[in-house]
Amino acid sequence: MKLQFDNDYFKGGEIDGFYVEPLMKRTWAAQMEVLAVIDDICKQYNIHYFAEWGTLLGAVRHQGFIPWDDDMDIGMLREDMLRFQRIAPEVLPEGFELINYNTEPDWENVLIRVMNGKHVCIDDDYLDRFHDCPFAIGIDIFPIDYIPENQADYDMQIHLLEMLYAAKNAYAQKDVVGLANARYYGVKVEEALNVKLDETKNMNQQLMRLIDAVSAMYGPQDTNSMGIPLRALYAGDQRLPKECYTTLILSPFENTEIPIPIGYHEILEKYYGDYTKEDRTPGHDYPFYTEQKEILQRYLSQNPLAYTDRIKNILEQ
Repeated sequence: MKLQFDNDYFKGGEIDGFYVEPLMKRTWAAQMEVLAVIDDICKQYNIHYFAEWGTLLGAVRHQGFIPWDDDMDIGMLREDMLRFQRIAPEVLPEGFELINYNTEPDWENVLIRVMNGKHVCIDDDYLDRFHDCPFAIGIDIFPIDYIPENQADYDMQIHLLEMLYAAKNAYAQKDVVGLANARYYGVKVEEALNVKLDETKNMNQQLMRLIDAVSAMYGPQDTNSMGIPLRALYAGDQRLPKECYTTLILSPFENTEIPIPIGYHEILEKYYGDYTKEDRTPGHDYPFYTEQKEILQRYLSQNPLAYTDRIKNILEQ
C-alpha cells in the first residue's frame, strides 16, 4: 500500500534552520516507499532490520530525516542479511533489484543496496508510485558482525582487512605501479588466508568476497562485541556490546515508524561523539540526484514533447 503524505509535506521550507527543497522531500518519500518494500519482505520472512548511520541519528534526534541528509541507511545482523540476500531477488516487486559485488563486478562495498530501478523514469505509473520523484532510489543495507574482544584477535582481523583493501585498491589502479603493488599484496593475501587468487577472473569480486569472509569470521560463540569491522580502517575501534543490538524498538520517523536498536545511544556516541549537537553540513555529494537531474534535463531538451506540465512542476518547484 502506498504511503500517504499531506500535500504540505512536499512544500519546501526550513527544517532546523536548513532549507529543504520540494524535490528533496519527494526523494525522501520515494525512499520511504522503497523501505516499505524492504519492511514487507522482512516481516514476511522474519528478518530483522534497523536504522543505521544518519538514518539512526535522524530517527533519534529529528524523528525523521536529518534535514541536510539525502539518503536512508539500514543495518542487519549478518545472518539476517544473508537470508535477505537469498530471498529478496525472488520476491522484490517488478523493477526493483538487489545490488552487491556479486551482481556488479566493480562494486566496492560489503553493503548491499535495494534499488527501485537504475535510471531516471518519468512514466506516470512510476511517478504515481514514488510521489513524483523521477530518480532511481536506493537504500543501503550494512552488515553488523561479531568482532573479537581479545585484542590480539581483533588486531589480526583488522590487519587482514587492511591487507585485503590494499590489494583491492592496487588491482583497481590497472597501471604498471598498481600491478606491481597488486602482485605484492596478492601474494601476502594468499599466504595469510591460504587461498589462491585467479588473475584471469575479476579481482575485485574475489577480494570483496574475502573481505566479507574476514568481516564475518567470528560468531556469537566467540565474543560479546559487535559492529562494522571495516570502520576500524578509518574510524578507530568500533566494538560495541552485542546487547546494543539484541532488541529493537520503534522510533517515529517522518509520518511512520522505523526499528532502531535498543542501544542506539551507545551506538550513536561511538559513531558521532556528542550526537545531540547539530552539524548542518550536507554529506557526500548532496543532493545525490544532481547527476540524475542533469540527465533528465538533457533528455527533455532533446525531447520537448516529454516536458509535460507534470514534469515542469516537479523540476521547477
